[in-house]
Amino acid sequence: MNPTTKFFPKKEVVIIVGFIFCITHGYAQHEYDLLGKGGRAAGMGYAFTAIADDATVMSWNPGAMVQIKKPELAVVNSLKVTNQKQTYWSANQYTPVYTFDYAGLVYPLIFSKNNLVFGVDYRNRINYKLELVRKWRDSDKHAKKNVTINAVSTSIAYSFTRFLGLGLSLSIWFSLGNEANIYEHYNTREIYGSSYYDQTIYNVSEKYSYSGHSATAGMLLDFSCYKIPLRFALKYESPHVLANDYNYDFQKRDYYHNNIDTLFSLIYNVKEDTYLPGILTMGISYRIGDYFTIAADYDRKPFKDNFYIWDYDEVYSYMTNDQSIVIRDTSYHENYYLLESNNDLHQFRIGLEYVLHPKFACIPIRAGWKNNPTSLSNYKKVSVNDSLVIVKDKQVFAYSLNVGLGIAMKRFSIDLAYERYQFSRDRRIGSFSDDLQTEKDVLHFFTLSAIWYIK
Repeated sequence: MNPTTKFFPKKEVVIIVGFIFCITHGYAQHEYDLLGKGGRAAGMGYAFTAIADDATVMSWNPGAMVQIKKPELAVVNSLKVTNQKQTYWSANQYTPVYTFDYAGLVYPLIFSKNNLVFGVDYRNRINYKLELVRKWRDSDKHAKKNVTINAVSTSIAYSFTRFLGLGLSLSIWFSLGNEANIYEHYNTREIYGSSYYDQTIYNVSEKYSYSGHSATAGMLLDFSCYKIPLRFALKYESPHVLANDYNYDFQKRDYYHNNIDTLFSLIYNVKEDTYLPGILTMGISYRIGDYFTIAADYDRKPFKDNFYIWDYDEVYSYMTNDQSIVIRDTSYHENYYLLESNNDLHQFRIGLEYVLHPKFACIPIRAGWKNNPTSLSNYKKVSVNDSLVIVKDKQVFAYSLNVGLGIAMKRFSIDLAYERYQFSRDRRIGSFSDDLQTEKDVLHFFTLSAIWYIK
């Protein structure tokens, strides 16, 4: 060992690893929205379960597929722009993130007055993508996460009468991208007792492999056959286990003035099982006149007391002076609450659409709003035995304001939507720190979708 080097304590390694773990996971917006896709839906605040009458329908309500009378093809793209204001890391700069969100094909077969409809689609279910850089004082950081959890689904629906349609969808879940990396360089002299080092470099590499399957049943009641412009929808997505083979490789290298460097390495190989609850969605829409529609959705998402399980192997080692020492090599089995706040994520959404109708096309104008109960908790300092202690406070809620615009022609339609999603909170710096930072997040989502009417 280097005799001038003070051994790096286990506690400090855990603090740093915990801090970087919070960065890579906290900024991922791990919120389990699991909403459907489409520019039209996004413009209406995602209040679309009872409307769902285009080729994005499989992501909303398989029972509503019976409304489609001719084959349709849909593609959806999105762009996320992140703005954050923080007490400590105000220098973070986020790169806009593009995602291909959806592709779907609906093919109806008409038998007499009834309608049998088939569909297949690809959709992005959970988006962990992010890219940020930070130059602050004497440190440089770059973090990139390119992970999405996706699903391929096959769907079928049948209209028993003009009033009632039922549908079923089966989905296989998987991940794309699968990698995350953090590089952080501190060009500084940090003092540990009688020793110091001139530079420190952190490298974190993560790899993911998600898998799972689920089923969704949907129903649509269309009262228009009774000359009432009302639709009611009910959808249930089954509970399921989302499995993940996860690898985490953390390295911290200290560069000393005497050229005898020190490397700390921590490696996790994890089998992670996430238990997602069944989600019940109710939707209603009502048309006023020929051109104005109002819609509302309610999701019951019972996430409280749900959990995920980690079975993992850990190897922690230390190397200096060409000597390598394994400090810890062991296995663990641990359970965690799925959400930091351990609360339900019930959600309400409302949307409006008015269609302008010049001679050459239909031009819908849309607006919507939704609440977003997040997985996060607010924190606060309280006095316990004359000492300040940080404790979790209430669940953090975000809110979204949506607007959209479209154009519908004989053979195709194009829809563009914008969503402003924001929340603020006091958050803890790392898992073992006694510091709080004020954080305000504003996310800007842009969604563009196109529908082709094949026949």
